[in-house]
Amino acid sequence: GEEGADPMDRLFVWFGKMPMLLAAQAILQLGLEPGAAEVVDIGCGNGYFCEVLHALGVGSVTGTDYSPAAVRLAQTVSRHFQRQQPHAPAEGGEGGNRTRYLLDDALNTRLPRGAYDVVYDSGLLDSVAMTLPEGHGRERGPFDPPLAPPPP
Repeated sequence: GEEGADPMDRLFVWFGKMPMLLAAQAILQLGLEPGAAEVVDIGCGNGYFCEVLHALGVGSVTGTDYSPAAVRLAQTVSRHFQRQQPHAPAEGGEGGNRTRYLLDDALNTRLPRGAYDVVYDSGLLDSVAMTLPEGHGRERGPFDPPLAPPPP
């Protein structure tokens, strides 16, 4: 892309910003201490939701995606957000809020069990379920194409 171009100009928020803000508000109302909370966004895509949580004061936000391009985009978006908050601690800074992005397959995750206070998903599981072939833990759904008629 263009050097110095604002990635936010091309950023797509999958479900729109209002549902994302409502989800962030719900996470903040769980009764966790925001500065100490550990949140993971599975299938984070461009990382926008992670950065919103970070901006709202969540202590540690991890975004995972199976796409290397999505992880790179999320890191770019994170740098953009950091530039917008010049007095914020550096990513991963001692005692400061941080976001990080990891390449990970949600179906075969390498994330440690029990490491997060909140595990968030904004549509990954729906996407996975719609792409699994029949017979792999998924039944036919109402949006599947019709079966071919049985032979006569």
